[in-house]
Order: sequence, then C-alpha cells, then structure tokens
Amino acid sequence: MTSRYRLEPEQLTSRCNIDECTFTNTDELKPLEGIIGQERGSRALRFGIRGP
Repeated sequence: MTSRYRLEPEQLTSRCNIDECTFTNTDELKPLEGIIGQERGSRALRFGIRGP
C-alpha cells in the first residue's frame, strides 16, 4: 500500500462527546426509520430481494 493511503490509528476512530447528548437514556429517543447513509447498499438490497 502506498503511504498516501495509509492512516494513523487516531484517524480510524471517532469519539462522541457525551455532553452533547440531550437525553438521559435511549428510551427517550424516537426509533429511526429507514437506513441512514447507505443509499447504495439500500438500492443493492432492494434489487437483490426483488427477485426474478
């Protein structure tokens, strides 16, 4: 692999600031609907289950 595509360990993680959460526990959250951020995967799934 060339060095221009190499990532440092710090670049492979994402941290969540708990102080930004406005809820006490997840029971207070509304359930999500649909698939978030996976449009290409969603299309492939729909294509795959559509059948012949």
